[in-house]
Amino acid sequence: MTGGVPINLLYVDANSEFQGIVKAYLEKNSDIIVTTSSSGILAFYLLENNSYDILVTDYFLSDTDGPSFLAKLKKINPDIPVIIFTDQSEEKNIDEALQNGADFFLRKVSCQLPQCSELSQVVRLLLARNNSEKNLKNCELKFQTIVDYSHSWLYWIDPEGKLVYVSPSCKQITGYTPEEMYQDPGLINRMVYEEDLSRWKRHMENHTIEKGTLILDYRIVHKNGDIVWINHTCQSVFNGRNQYLGRRIGNTDISNRKKTEVFLLHERNNFLKIFSAAPVGLLLLDKDRVIREANQAIASMVLRDPADIIRTKGGEGLGCVHSTENPGGCGYSTSCPSCPLRIGIESVLKQGKSVHGEIVPLTLMINGESQVRWLNINAEPVEMDGKEYVVLAIDDVTNQKNLENSLRESEEKFRILADSTTAGIMIYQDDYWFYANPAAEKISGYSVEELLSMKFWEVIHPDYLDVLTTIGKSRQWGEETRQRHFELKIVHKNGEERWIDVVSTTVTLKGKKSGLVTAIDITDRKRTEEKLVKSEEKYRLIFENQIDLYYQTNHEGIITNLSPSCKRLTGYDPEELIGTSVLNLYPRPEMRKELIDLLEIHGIVNDYETVLKNKKGTLVFVSINSHIIRGNDGKTLTIEGTLRDITRRKQIEEALKKSEEHYRSLFHNMLEGFAYCKMLYDMDGNPVDWIYLNVNEAFERLTGLENINGKLVSEVIPDTKTQTPELFDLYNEVVVSGITKTFEIHFTPLDQWLNISVYRPESGHFVAVFEDITRRKQDEITLNMLINQYETILVNVPAMIWYKDTKNTFVKINPAAARVFGKTIPDIEGKKFPEIFPDSSDPFLADDLNIIATGKPKFQIMEKLVSASGENIWVQSDKVPLFDNEGNVFGILIVSTDITEKKRITDAISLANKKLNLLSDITRHDIVNQLQGLLFVLDLAIHDEPSPSVLSYLERANNFAGNIGRQIAFTRDYQDIGVKLPDWQNVGVIIKNAARFIDLGEIALEVTITHLEIFADPLLEKVFQNLIDNAKRYGEKITRISFSGYVQEGDYAIICADDGVGIPEIYKAGIFKREYFKHTGFGLNLSREILDITGINISENGIEGEGARFEILVPVDGWRIQQKNPAT
Repeated sequence: MTGGVPINLLYVDANSEFQGIVKAYLEKNSDIIVTTSSSGILAFYLLENNSYDILVTDYFLSDTDGPSFLAKLKKINPDIPVIIFTDQSEEKNIDEALQNGADFFLRKVSCQLPQCSELSQVVRLLLARNNSEKNLKNCELKFQTIVDYSHSWLYWIDPEGKLVYVSPSCKQITGYTPEEMYQDPGLINRMVYEEDLSRWKRHMENHTIEKGTLILDYRIVHKNGDIVWINHTCQSVFNGRNQYLGRRIGNTDISNRKKTEVFLLHERNNFLKIFSAAPVGLLLLDKDRVIREANQAIASMVLRDPADIIRTKGGEGLGCVHSTENPGGCGYSTSCPSCPLRIGIESVLKQGKSVHGEIVPLTLMINGESQVRWLNINAEPVEMDGKEYVVLAIDDVTNQKNLENSLRESEEKFRILADSTTAGIMIYQDDYWFYANPAAEKISGYSVEELLSMKFWEVIHPDYLDVLTTIGKSRQWGEETRQRHFELKIVHKNGEERWIDVVSTTVTLKGKKSGLVTAIDITDRKRTEEKLVKSEEKYRLIFENQIDLYYQTNHEGIITNLSPSCKRLTGYDPEELIGTSVLNLYPRPEMRKELIDLLEIHGIVNDYETVLKNKKGTLVFVSINSHIIRGNDGKTLTIEGTLRDITRRKQIEEALKKSEEHYRSLFHNMLEGFAYCKMLYDMDGNPVDWIYLNVNEAFERLTGLENINGKLVSEVIPDTKTQTPELFDLYNEVVVSGITKTFEIHFTPLDQWLNISVYRPESGHFVAVFEDITRRKQDEITLNMLINQYETILVNVPAMIWYKDTKNTFVKINPAAARVFGKTIPDIEGKKFPEIFPDSSDPFLADDLNIIATGKPKFQIMEKLVSASGENIWVQSDKVPLFDNEGNVFGILIVSTDITEKKRITDAISLANKKLNLLSDITRHDIVNQLQGLLFVLDLAIHDEPSPSVLSYLERANNFAGNIGRQIAFTRDYQDIGVKLPDWQNVGVIIKNAARFIDLGEIALEVTITHLEIFADPLLEKVFQNLIDNAKRYGEKITRISFSGYVQEGDYAIICADDGVGIPEIYKAGIFKREYFKHTGFGLNLSREILDITGINISENGIEGEGARFEILVPVDGWRIQQKNPAT
């Protein structure tokens, strides 16, 4: 077919003369070999026994029609390209042929030689395209293989929202097969887990308006009922011309990841619980070395409250003395760079390395004293909530260090005497002790010789055996374990349990991995620590429960002494204030002067209230008890006393004051009426009256009564007892029982409906809070009347009416619909279709659920029902979604009218028209075939250069034949007018569909009409196709065609305008007549007839030279604006 290989072409046409002419022309070029066939049967024989590159065929053959021929052809040779070469160019035939497998449709407009040349070009182009498509299919097959075997559930949605592809992984993730998805497009939305439905709807709304990639994590319900987490990614797809091709969606099962996230959250909570309850001191520091968490153990260690430690730097929280040397605090002292704690934390933060068993000395302020404390530090980097932290474990080993120092002195003496150490040093290899020093003998009770014959775990207490055996073996295998420092128990040779402090590491001896163990007997320290913990606990309880602050100042106001509770009251450590002026704690100096003046006069003051400033600058209310200590000369030596924080008491007093003001404001401004009353009884204990003690302004406004405080109800509303005796009974029940009551009552004396809540504030009294609901009661009466009217209409209207909720349950149905179903109304209402008809499936379920899901109504739907008697009934239905106040669909209303008889008449007319059209098609086809032969022969005769007179006759004959062809073509279009019933059609969509069949080239098409629908003949598209085609053919200088519209006195004007040469004024009156102005009359005449069927008028009022302007005027009852979904 290329590169010198000839093209084998099979040409099928019942017109043998025309067939011979085409064959002769095509074979003029040696690269095409034409085989002819005059019937479908012969063509199929040739195709089964020979190989052809391409097939050219007429659409109607002597022994078969186009659709049947193409259907059988695709079974014999599905890949052969097919060109339809025929005079049958009706739009329905074109669509039908292309849908049945034809690749190109070429109309026999005339038999001029250029058309044969066009056929030759189409053959070559189609074969080239076919080769390209084969290559493309191979690529698509590879892509399809990749997609089909992907673990992700992929699917595609086209521009109209239709599901066009679902990958097989759908079954694994959802439990549903791709076929179930194709058959039920709404399934994707219904699978969404109920709690995620609102987020899914918002995502779907965004995905229709945004071009980028959208990502959503949500849950679906698997077919087996399991909940599956989905990571959903959707992206708009555009071709090279920026045309929207649809959306590509990828769904990945992330259930395991979500379970992991839940597990991590659980682990984080467990971490914080363990952190808080750990017996060792723990701090959690951020990357800025700020303490974010502190447990009770660390607080007890430094004798501070955890709240005072949190949000301070490390040194400040622990009370390091160097943190007070510089105003900047921890990190700014000259001693800070060499701080071992700081160095360890920096190492963890910068290098991510753990710190274990670092014992460092720190000078801390504890209980007002500077103390050097030895701390065993362990630091680990951790990550929580995406942030880096350091967990600092601190164990106060000061006592241990003191013991160790004492032990070192003893060891030194012992080393001099025995050249040894008191710390047991042992090495194990291949599970046995490899070395033990004399100190190990003392610790274990076993001799060195005995130890070297024992396995390393034989001295370990059973409580620690499993863990330490595992760690020990790991070291022998060369695995460095994280845990190097232990405190554990061993079993002494004499059977006694002993505590030892062990540090272990891995060493290599004689080429083998071994474990090096250093052990110190800490049994005595452990016993001492137990006593110390009990003692510290007692002290801590006393210390933490001390409330008042004790202070001393000299005669100049310099603070000389403060109790530890200073921190709680002022925020300062005592050391920060001692030696400073007490005036620093007063907001104003004169406030202290008032206290001193009283002391100078009385020598002592009690419960003196004043205000101080704490470390944060916050005011603290205090109560002072103080006195002056004088010398022998009478001069003031010292002022001492106690301070008590009364801020909370002051706040409560202020809150009570505001609460009372708030209550009074609420009482006077509340909308409900309020009455505080005392019930009065007769001698027999029966309620006879009540007295109004206090009422609010709303009471007076709602009742119209004024100045009634202190008056009896019998005075202000005399008829209350006789006209509304039940009110006395209800109020008395509350007064007696104390049980609050709420009720509605018609208060006859004032002719008001009231909603009253009554409660008993104290014995013998009641409070009534009420609102006037008279208007609401009147509305309820009106509503009941409307409901009764609605029920009357629903029961008597002949149309079938019902509505269902979103779960497809029948909520309401009228008698007309119930009769068709063959059930009573109680048998239907409150039930789903399968419950009413268990042996039948709901034929309209998918359609109803689609309306509920999209919120878009559907009108004039023709549906077939089977009545209870078995009769087939045709109905025309309108289905409208029902929305609540928030725009959510809560049901669907369906109104159906029986159109069975109308359908029968319409079908009969349609059948008759089809028969007439078929007869017309066959007759016209035979005439056109002969006419094509005549035109071809005339064309050949003209090209043989006849004499001028003969040429003139031939050209006239050619024109006459061409006119005959156009008139036959007009009859083909005209025969379909009025065959089908008019319908509502979207004008914007129709115009764009009409333009698809016309090559506009560089002419711009502008359509600003969007939601307009008009009632017109189904051939409305032909009208706009004629207007666009005429503008292109005869506009000459045309660059733009536009369609717009506007309302004109109730009618709607559709304007088709272009910027071409326009239509001369002298021709305007006749352009809608056949064979008028530039042969446009056929199309415009046909357009006028199509529009006239539904009373639509068309006229032209453009200006010559500026362009044509056609105005289509649609009557007021023939147009409407397409309704949008209220939910969107």
